[in-house]
Amino acid sequence: MKTATIILGLAALASTLSFRPYHHSELDTPPDSSRFTVMPLVQGLDEPMGMALLPNRNVVIAERKGGVRLYDAQEKQLKTIANLNVFSGIEDGLLGVAADPDFERNHWLYLYYGVGGEKWISHLSRFELKGDQLDLASKKVLLEIPTQRKYCCHSAGYVTFSKGLLYLSTGDNTNAEEIEGHNPTDERPGRELSDDQASTANSNDLRGKI
Repeated sequence: MKTATIILGLAALASTLSFRPYHHSELDTPPDSSRFTVMPLVQGLDEPMGMALLPNRNVVIAERKGGVRLYDAQEKQLKTIANLNVFSGIEDGLLGVAADPDFERNHWLYLYYGVGGEKWISHLSRFELKGDQLDLASKKVLLEIPTQRKYCCHSAGYVTFSKGLLYLSTGDNTNAEEIEGHNPTDERPGRELSDDQASTANSNDLRGKI
């Protein structure tokens, strides 16, 4: 008898509740732009390519030509904390930065950049931030990627963390001239650097990959 009473009571309660139908478009509609106010924090950056937000709200900014800048959120000042020796031709350079998920304890930053010098390589390296300076002596190379610097273009190097894993996305390092919207393969003699079969389509090559 008690069970029947409970069931009847729930049925009566359900009959009095009304639910508004869900419209997916309501969540997809972006807020009106008039609700936002633009507040410039810094100006005069030299080709900024990536940012890493630190736990104390400071921001590390990677500039393509090798500059590493720190925006101090409390002092509202921009400081140069390092200048890396990078190859910054044909779209290459310092391309990505990320802070370690445990940054408050280890102060580690991860940078991806084309290494300056005669050797055609890019490095994903880890550095320690000591105070307001990047300790270049603390560099630990995690990954070395051979590249080509004879012919432009398509350099990329986004760095990010998710669920304890460090992710790096790289460009195909291939020129797309004369492709005209077609598949980027070019097997004509002398066009090897325009053939994506050597990089993106090559599972033994780390270019054009995540």
